[in-house]
Amino acid sequence: MCTNGGGMPGSAAEALAAMGNILDFLGGPGIGESDPAALGGLLEALAGIDAKHAAVRMALLARFDAHDCHDSDGYQSTASWLAGKTRTTLRQARAELK
Repeated sequence: MCTNGGGMPGSAAEALAAMGNILDFLGGPGIGESDPAALGGLLEALAGIDAKHAAVRMALLARFDAHDCHDSDGYQSTASWLAGKTRTTLRQARAELK
């Protein structure tokens, strides 16, 4: 991973790639090697990460919507883009944008 010199990713794309690699590790054999006594703490940490993920996702969706980014892919709305691109229902996509 390239960084900006401070140990942090240099771009959003690098950060997402690093997150993907980390989740691959956690979803693979790495999690099976965890001490059972530590599993509760791991679940608590993951809950905190879930909350941060949700906040970042909402901020990105709001920016995407504000700039009508769905237009470049030929969608009528951000909700229809979200449903089409993430394989969710239009109803779920609309609820996520509220």
